[in-house]
Amino acid sequence: MLVLSQFHKSAFGQFRVVLSVLLHSLIFGIWQRLIWWLDKRNEQILKPIWITDAYEQNTNFAAILGYCLGTMLMKSGRKLGFAILAVSQGIIMIIILYTSTKEVSVYIKHYFAFNEAAMVVLTACLLGEYIHPNCRAGCIFLQISALRFGNALSVILHKFFYFDTIASLCLFVQCISCLCIGFTQDLKPIGDMCDSEDYKLVNYENGSNKSLRSYSRTSTIYNYLIKPIIIITFSFILSEGSGRSTSSYMNFFEAKMSDISYVYYSDLIFSIVFLISSVYLTFGGSFRSLLFTMGPTAISVLGIVSVLSFLQANTIISLDQYLIPCLLFIYFVAAFFVCTYLPTILMAEIIPMKYKGTCLFLSNIIGFLITKISIYVFPHLIVNVKLYVVLIVSLIIVTFCLLVLYFILPETRGKTLKNIEERIVNIGINICFQNIDYTMDNEKYICYPKLTDGNKFDCFE
Repeated sequence: MLVLSQFHKSAFGQFRVVLSVLLHSLIFGIWQRLIWWLDKRNEQILKPIWITDAYEQNTNFAAILGYCLGTMLMKSGRKLGFAILAVSQGIIMIIILYTSTKEVSVYIKHYFAFNEAAMVVLTACLLGEYIHPNCRAGCIFLQISALRFGNALSVILHKFFYFDTIASLCLFVQCISCLCIGFTQDLKPIGDMCDSEDYKLVNYENGSNKSLRSYSRTSTIYNYLIKPIIIITFSFILSEGSGRSTSSYMNFFEAKMSDISYVYYSDLIFSIVFLISSVYLTFGGSFRSLLFTMGPTAISVLGIVSVLSFLQANTIISLDQYLIPCLLFIYFVAAFFVCTYLPTILMAEIIPMKYKGTCLFLSNIIGFLITKISIYVFPHLIVNVKLYVVLIVSLIIVTFCLLVLYFILPETRGKTLKNIEERIVNIGINICFQNIDYTMDNEKYICYPKLTDGNKFDCFE
């Protein structure tokens, strides 16, 4: 009964956090798309300008402030931080409802950038705390596909509801989810692995420390039911590089095409492909087999859909215009790897636990800057450089990133996880098996350590 009570307590606590993060992040993906519609409605279509536009400078400054706030809250008072975000979102919701959106659109954009950056850091903190190392790779792919799926879903919702209604609903759910995260769950510091419920239950066999391993009577239920649910719901955690690059590149598409339906089809297909990939990774699949199959498939689908979209719009009159959609997707994938895949996977799998929060923060800022630079540079490349040169350089970047993922990360990831498991087992030995009589017979015991007193423990068959 003790095992079951502790298991249910842990599962219920994770479920509360997962539910609130799911609600917030799903609505946030829709809200991200609606912000662009607000600009389009007021004839302020986003342009790929980085430094020269004062409006973009202010937005970037607001995002940096959000990063700073998120980092401070990640280290200390999270409940107060989530409460502040919830109150600010409520104020913005009231402004949207009772004020002309044309007058406040610029301020909403600045607030959106600030809020996005702050929530990225906080949700990255949750990812580092609550997801088991074996499952983080799947989470990375899931969060990317879920964010893209939210953007595609917002297109459908926009056809049936007014902008003000959806925007207010998004902010309302954000308020509720922030309050749920901040006040219903005691978040642990990153790296405090000793408090993990997964490792409080251990198996003592034959009186030998070497045979100590994680053990739970409910492990089957947890691995095949609870854990997949937790992983899939955490897929809605935001990914900074993918979120910004996806939104910006899609805006470029929409400004160039008369019929954009295929763009959203490709977005939906891409998210489904990554969803399948992430489920495969979650259940123990390898990087190599996944990327050799799903990676080229996703890129091929995107390229075919982009060409079809330009054919439908009847805009292809030369070879250069024919290459633009393929080039844009390859360029997007290259920036996507550099901004999102490599930094995030490296942060999740390589960096030691106690430095993970700071590294996630730095990787988000680096990804943000790289994305901004790539968006700023791309229009100039089309005008001033031959398309095949840009295509070759982008393909080289993609190939290099794939080689890193195929041959370097799998080995490093395995060694890193092995070290983490050994460290956790050593912690369990020191805590749970102090003053144990090692003359037990060949019987299996499950020991639950009482962390309040290291010399006390409960053992039962």
